Amino acid sequence: MPEDNVIPLTSDNDAWHHAVKLFTGYEAPQRHTLFQKLLGNEGIPQMKVEISRQRHVDYADPNDFNWRVENAGYRIENTDFVIPFYMTGGDGASAGDQVSMYKARITMLGNHSTDAPPAGGVVEGGEFRSQYENHLGLSGESATWTTAPLTQYAYGTGRALEALLNNTTGTHGFSWNGINVADEKAVALSSFDTAAAAFDRVGQFFSDRQETVAEWQRRVGTEQNDAWRGQAAGVFWNLIDTINRQYEGYAKDMGARGGRSKQGNELREAGTALRNAALELHTKWDHWQLYMGNPLRWLHDLLVEITDHVWERNIKQITYKVNASGGGPYTSYYTTYHARGGFDQTATRFGRSDNFGPLDQLSTWKAVGERAVRNWQASVIENLVKPANEALDEVHNKWGAKNIDLGSIRTRGDDDLTSSYQEDKAEKEKEATEKAVAEANEKNEKFMAWQKAEAEKAKAEAERRQKEQEQKEAAARAEQERREAEAEAKAVAAQDRAEQQRAEQEQKQEEAWRKQEEARARAEQMQISHFNQARAGQEAARKEQERKRAEAEQRKAEVRAEQEAGEQEAQQRRAEAEARAEERLKEQEAQQRRLRTEQEMRQEQLLTEQEKREAEQLARQEEAQKHQEEAWQQAQASYRERTEGLLNPGGAGLPGPGGIDVPDRGDLSLGSGRLNTGDLTVPDPGHLTAGPHSGETLTNPGGSVTALDDSGRLVTEYPDGSSVRIDPELRTATVTRPDGTVTTGPLNVGDLLPNPDGSVTHLDSDGRIVTEYPDGTTTTVDPRTGIGTTTRPDGTVSTGYLNGSGGDLPSDFGPGSAAGGYGPSPRPSSYTSPAYDHGSYEEELYDDSPYATPVPAGAADIGTPLNTGSPPGGIGMPPMGGMPMGGMGAGNQAQSERVRNVIDDGQVTNSRGGRHGAGPAARAVAEENDVRVSAPRSSATTTGGSPFLPMGGAGAPGGQPQTQSGDRAREVWAQEDDDVWGADEGGAPAVIGR
Repeated sequence: MPEDNVIPLTSDNDAWHHAVKLFTGYEAPQRHTLFQKLLGNEGIPQMKVEISRQRHVDYADPNDFNWRVENAGYRIENTDFVIPFYMTGGDGASAGDQVSMYKARITMLGNHSTDAPPAGGVVEGGEFRSQYENHLGLSGESATWTTAPLTQYAYGTGRALEALLNNTTGTHGFSWNGINVADEKAVALSSFDTAAAAFDRVGQFFSDRQETVAEWQRRVGTEQNDAWRGQAAGVFWNLIDTINRQYEGYAKDMGARGGRSKQGNELREAGTALRNAALELHTKWDHWQLYMGNPLRWLHDLLVEITDHVWERNIKQITYKVNASGGGPYTSYYTTYHARGGFDQTATRFGRSDNFGPLDQLSTWKAVGERAVRNWQASVIENLVKPANEALDEVHNKWGAKNIDLGSIRTRGDDDLTSSYQEDKAEKEKEATEKAVAEANEKNEKFMAWQKAEAEKAKAEAERRQKEQEQKEAAARAEQERREAEAEAKAVAAQDRAEQQRAEQEQKQEEAWRKQEEARARAEQMQISHFNQARAGQEAARKEQERKRAEAEQRKAEVRAEQEAGEQEAQQRRAEAEARAEERLKEQEAQQRRLRTEQEMRQEQLLTEQEKREAEQLARQEEAQKHQEEAWQQAQASYRERTEGLLNPGGAGLPGPGGIDVPDRGDLSLGSGRLNTGDLTVPDPGHLTAGPHSGETLTNPGGSVTALDDSGRLVTEYPDGSSVRIDPELRTATVTRPDGTVTTGPLNVGDLLPNPDGSVTHLDSDGRIVTEYPDGTTTTVDPRTGIGTTTRPDGTVSTGYLNGSGGDLPSDFGPGSAAGGYGPSPRPSSYTSPAYDHGSYEEELYDDSPYATPVPAGAADIGTPLNTGSPPGGIGMPPMGGMPMGGMGAGNQAQSERVRNVIDDGQVTNSRGGRHGAGPAARAVAEENDVRVSAPRSSATTTGGSPFLPMGGAGAPGGQPQTQSGDRAREVWAQEDDDVWGADEGGAPAVIGR
């Protein structure tokens, strides 16, 4: 993959996340959050790492590739991945530096099987937790992990694309591993065809119906009749005209041809573009998820590369030296291991120069885990993000205005029938008013013209008459001149008559003017009346509109009031729901208090039962101690009787000249020898403590009881009612809690199992079950032999059989006893004697405590020690030195030199034959290639003297100098420790011991 893509985990520019969300509506977690819940100890991504220094160095033959297959790689020692390596003492390694052996045990956190290395494939994953509390410092939330966010991103996105492509409803109702696609965000490819078909139907409808509506308008007329204006007929005409114009515009905008519309075709092209982009993305994802989707696959590959480098540059680059110490017959040999010139102790990919750090540092493995996450992210960028960017660009280009143009569908004209009707009605009323005013004005003008004509006519008549009068006057004056003389009186009378006529004429003229003024006034009044009527009609229409507006406002207020009432009712219901929820919460709290009270009562009852069992156990222990004290008293009495018979002069006993005087204090004469102070010690019965072994059970500190069942499994029952069953063959532990729940898990070498009483149990390399208690006590049980050993904090050791054989004290103090037939076997005052029989003799062959004489420590120094002469009864040849003779120590070996095996934390590998109960040999290698030598045990060094002699032969009644091995507790026996060095068949007498 391109190194440019190997960057720290980030969500920036995550086109894959964006494209899946845009195409399907599925929103996966952000990429930078995927591994936050997959951190082991010290924040190491995807794994827990335990680095342990081995007690012994295991040298690997560079040509033995089987050693690597069996000791390094995937699923080794019941662990996901194991990498053994060597380290020098300092930071820098140079040729010749002495090395120590380490192992990195790696537990992978994620989705993988136990049969094959991690691989791809869709899995949902989920939450899981450690079976062991506080393992590697992880507990609680830090010991709980989940792969849900990772699988939601890696696999849920691809499943969403599958739903989009394969389901008719697309991602409607899609859900994967806890993430649901909301309905408003869901996408269905069929919706493009559905919407396109809708546009097609609408376009075809407008195209077909427009022709029908055009024929209707042709029939009602293309122009509205004035008589229809403001009437129902005018409304109908407006309806036909409006529909015709709008349908014609819609049909033109949608361009429906052959059942397909312009908009429908564009939508189908957009759906096809989206389908092609989603199909291409799903194809890329399907290949990626199968081969690269699991991040543990990248971690496994990286660990394999580091293992290759460790094999070539670390394990194969060491050598060993055999060193000698001491001199002469006391020479001992030991092996050391050293680095060669090409030795490297860093975590590096094979053939690369990238250095993650020293192999024994947890920070190095954290860097390895982070690099594995980066490699996984690089595969996402290369195989998902880049195709997603291309798909987004393709869809953007296909959906752009250059390729897809839906156009616009607009409505021609915005008039409605109501407004047209009101406009026609108003225009008609206006025209009627204008017509009435015009008619009134016309009538007024006609009246004014008539009045003016009448006035002119009257004036003309008056002028005519005046003219005639003047003519008459002229004739009269002429006549008067002519007749002046005739009748002056007639003249006066004529003048009077003329004045009267003039007055009447003026009166008539004034009457005509008065009538004319009245007619003008009536015309103006009529005009004002018509104008007021038109204004009153308009005012009434305005008031009607205001009344309707007021009614609409009132209806809005009523609706608002109803909504407020509904909200109040909803608030009341919410308050009632909250009250009911609070009541249920109180009931749950009461139930919890009741359950807590019942649990406390059960705990008190269990505590009472535990105290009762402890009291019964204490009573049994006291009774067992009483029986032991009685047995010891009987044994002491028998011993004293035999001693008195032995020391009595003349009696049967020790050979030699003379008898034996037994003074109260002082010298004790025994032939030519002396009995020194401290050679014999008589144990005080009061100081002999009873061991914890009682019959078939072992009582532990805290009151728990341990026993072996018929299948060889160790079962421990605790006072709280819980129990733990350990199967050493299957290496499993089953914990049964007081409530009956059962949990079973592996218990490998090195794993710690916490117990209810605070103790910790583990398996040692020989398959024995070791339990360490808080007070410092340690118990060790060998399921194969049934022997249980208890080491107390003060160093005292007790041994017994959990299967019922043997006992706390020797049952026979006769001649076959360890004291040679002269008394009970002496032991320190706090020691409980182990059980000896012929079947378990070799298991107890080494001297477990100092051997002293039965004489009280306060006795005087009274002669030569008993071991200076030949003891009675005859004894075999004493030891001849601290080292076996050359060529005499070989037992079952094809070579003359004994080869010791190396005990590792895992299985035991040696070149000798297997034994019952031991694990299978790790590999089959020629004996000449096996040069592994175990480190010497400093605690087993012997300062002198012979070891404890076996029963059945001639025992030595004399004392033996105390050795350093008497102060130690035996920890580990290897397989060949069942043999006795120097006692092989065909060998000469040699050192009996270890």
